[in-house]
Amino acid sequence: MANEIEVQLTGSELKVEISGQNCDVRNDGTDIIYVSRSAGIERGKRGVVSVPAGRHYHLNDSNGAVYLLGTGTVTLAGHDYSTSVFDDAPIAGGDGTIDEQARKSINDHASNADIHLTAEEAIKAAATAISNKNHLINPNFKVNQRGQTEWTSVSFTADRWYMRSLANDFRVTLEGEGLRITNISGTETGGTVVWQRIPLSELDLRNCTVTVSAKISEITGITGLRIIADGAAPAGVRAAEDGIHTVTYEIGEYTDYIGVGLTSMSVDCSALFEWVQFEVGSVATPFVPPNLAEELAKCQRYYQVHTTGDIDPVDLRPSMRIAPTVTQLDNGNYAYDAEF
Repeated sequence: MANEIEVQLTGSELKVEISGQNCDVRNDGTDIIYVSRSAGIERGKRGVVSVPAGRHYHLNDSNGAVYLLGTGTVTLAGHDYSTSVFDDAPIAGGDGTIDEQARKSINDHASNADIHLTAEEAIKAAATAISNKNHLINPNFKVNQRGQTEWTSVSFTADRWYMRSLANDFRVTLEGEGLRITNISGTETGGTVVWQRIPLSELDLRNCTVTVSAKISEITGITGLRIIADGAAPAGVRAAEDGIHTVTYEIGEYTDYIGVGLTSMSVDCSALFEWVQFEVGSVATPFVPPNLAEELAKCQRYYQVHTTGDIDPVDLRPSMRIAPTVTQLDNGNYAYDAEF
């Protein structure tokens, strides 16, 4: 004959001693309760079973003690029978009803952080598998038609990258892995050193989010990235450690142009920019080195070097974006310049 007792749960774990090898637990309250053979009940823990309101559970091998957690009234029936003494008995063996087994499996699966991603993690994971179009020209500084390797005054450096700082403030050098910016002034002259201007008249980028990323190495002091919009610098990031750094910005409807600036932010700054990427979207995707021949052709829309100062437009390689200005260089060649 079963030994029945009624207990009241108040939200704290409760140990109930009751005679019999097995025990039936009936939830007479309105909330889910949790049942276990051992102390330390936690939701989802192995050996812990949830019992919904109005349902009951057959616990095998309770051996005179049951642990409960929850609120409301619970009826216990201790006995030595192999099946429940309550009607509509659950599965024998103390493993819970089919409904509770399914619920536990679903909850365990849903809460497993090792196999599920947040929305942000999913976006970043997808971004590692694809690469967006890079709207910068010569993003890894491999095209250098002017032939110099060091600059200390206002001028173009590697193609499309313009040194805009005052003379003697900075030194820009072209190295094997990229473009190095060094503060040589001995004073705090933080600001944009080199930048590339992107004409929105040639790109449909208004009213969209863009992200700039750059791989920066060998940093001393503080360097960084800036997004420049119509002469202002509304967004930027400071970088003091080697790695890939990013900044995101929302382009306005009436923005005329966007620029990407490589900056110096401290008196002892020196940094090597290995590549820079400017893309649509709020996530930085992997940088893919561009085809050198294609980048050269893009650069030659703005600047070309010829041995003659009198050349037919059909011979330009490729056709330049506007009618170029022709000037003679110190080496006797001629520069065809179609910059902004």
